[in-house]
Amino acid sequence: MRRALSLLALAALIAASSGGVLARNDKMADEVLVEFANSVGVRTINNMQRRHRLHPIEQLRSRLAGVTLYRWRIAGRRPLANVVRELQREPAVAAAQPNYRFSLRVTSTPGSNANRPGRPWRRPR
Repeated sequence: MRRALSLLALAALIAASSGGVLARNDKMADEVLVEFANSVGVRTINNMQRRHRLHPIEQLRSRLAGVTLYRWRIAGRRPLANVVRELQREPAVAAAQPNYRFSLRVTSTPGSNANRPGRPWRRPR
């Protein structure tokens, strides 16, 4: 199985550092997240996008991680699982998955600065 998307790892780190819980709510029925190494050419990515009939929504390039994440909408009401499997078979794709919706539920403890107006948040020690 291919490695998890960097975006999910980043979200988990944010949740852990803020004392919150990252909860997966649902997935977008017609959206996929696809990760490419920054060394993959734009022409290769554009050709793949057209071949799989995907429409761009947004992209996020991380020089630090050396990857670019693409959020694409699936055209033609094709099954999400089929499109994800097709993308995962592409040699240029580092990772592909449905676009899950997440929410961060921050928990507070007595005496913490959480939910107090006017006080800056500080990481618990």
